[in-house]
Amino acid sequence: MSSTPNSITLSWKPPAFVGGCPILTYVMYMNDGQPQSNFTEVDSSLLLNKPYITNHTFSNLVYLGNTYSFKVKVVTEVGSTTSLVTKVLLSAVPNKPTDVPV
Repeated sequence: MSSTPNSITLSWKPPAFVGGCPILTYVMYMNDGQPQSNFTEVDSSLLLNKPYITNHTFSNLVYLGNTYSFKVKVVTEVGSTTSLVTKVLLSAVPNKPTDVPV
């Protein structure tokens, strides 16, 4: 995982066991941490039918100070399973002081 003040990049490993079925695709879900918000599917066109992609960058995140939550779903020919929730607090590092006390 890596982040900036307005983006988070998550990486994952394929499941250790998928019943002998090839992975068809991954689906990402995000919750922005706002009151009353639910998980929503992220634009899946970036991951659709690309099982070799095992990372995704969530950009233009605007709720600095919120705890964002993420899930990834793996889809095979016979079904799907969803990961545990990963939570990330989006914060910024303070700017370097321009004046140094003497």
